[in-house]
Amino acid sequence: MSSPFEQLGINRSFAKSLSCSGGLEKFLKEHYRKLQHYVHPDKCGIGSPALDAVANTLSAAVNSAFAEITDHPDKLESWLADEDAEYLQLIAGLSEKLERLQGVEREYNHIDQVQPKNKGILFQLFFLS
Repeated sequence: MSSPFEQLGINRSFAKSLSCSGGLEKFLKEHYRKLQHYVHPDKCGIGSPALDAVANTLSAAVNSAFAEITDHPDKLESWLADEDAEYLQLIAGLSEKLERLQGVEREYNHIDQVQPKNKGILFQLFFLS
């Protein structure tokens, strides 16, 4: 599930830096107004019923994301930290895979040193079973 910042098209690290500098609230209000200027059916003057329905949906999504941020300031830290947590999980998973591969490489090198004649058979048994 995406964060309300992503729904508003705001990069998390940018929002995080604005939050640290104290400019996030002002930026959010200005960004919200600009988005509504482009998507609100009364503002953009589309006129077509089908396009007005799309504009209503977009406007509702912008309202929902903005309300989520302003109504739940206690969640701000977790929304802005998700990016770091995702990267840490990815790095942890890659580290585990690397360790497994290094273990396989050590076993293969050990087999190669102990029994070079049987290397092909052992390789097939180890990797293909």
